[in-house]
Amino acid sequence: MKNRFELSLLPDRLHTGNSAWGALGLAFLLESKKVVLCGVDGTREKYAHMDYKPESSFHHLPGLFASAVPQLAARKMQVVNGSPQSIVDCFPRVSPMSAIHWICGRIGLEELLHERIEIDDVCMERPNTV
Repeated sequence: MKNRFELSLLPDRLHTGNSAWGALGLAFLLESKKVVLCGVDGTREKYAHMDYKPESSFHHLPGLFASAVPQLAARKMQVVNGSPQSIVDCFPRVSPMSAIHWICGRIGLEELLHERIEIDDVCMERPNTV
C-alpha cells in the first residue's frame, strides 16, 4: 500500500501538513544534503513567540515525518531534529547547539550521533574581543 503522505516531486508545489513539513519539502526540492529541524517538538505548550497555546493536536507529526524517510534516504539527505524533546523520533534528536555545529560543518554526523555535544563554553565560538 502506498504511503498517504509524500514530499512533492514537483518544483512548483509543496505539500503541507504543518509549516515544518513544508520547509522539509522545500529542502527536498532544493536537493539539500543536510537539514536541521528546529522547533518541531509537537507539544501543546505555549509558543515562545506567542502568548497562547496551539488549539490543534500534533499527534500526526511522527507519522507525517516518518513517511518522508524513504524519499530523503533515496536522495542521501541527512536530517537531524534539533528539538531533543520532540515527539518526532524518525530523525536523531539532538540539542539545538549540536545541530548548529553539525549543519555548519564543525562536527561530523557520526560525532554528533555518538557524542551528542551539548551547549557549553567549549563548543561556543566567541569573537575575539579587544
